[in-house]
Amino acid sequence: MLIDLMPNDRWGHIAQDVLYQFYHDNMQNNEDPRMISWRFRYLPLDVSTKSLFVIAKCMLDGYKIARDFFQAPQKNRID
Repeated sequence: MLIDLMPNDRWGHIAQDVLYQFYHDNMQNNEDPRMISWRFRYLPLDVSTKSLFVIAKCMLDGYKIARDFFQAPQKNRID
């Protein structure tokens, strides 16, 4: 999992960063693109430490649930 703290001048180029990450991870692991997008967070560089902590904790606490959900057969998913 990754939390990328982005400076204000990079937000205009975020699509380049995100698309590269999707392509790189999917080619390496043949991973579901939804799981890739779940594992990465892009936040402003000036995010508060409290918010950063809460987001990181949610990512860690929810990883197994998200992984199991995205790997479940289609018929078992709740949309």
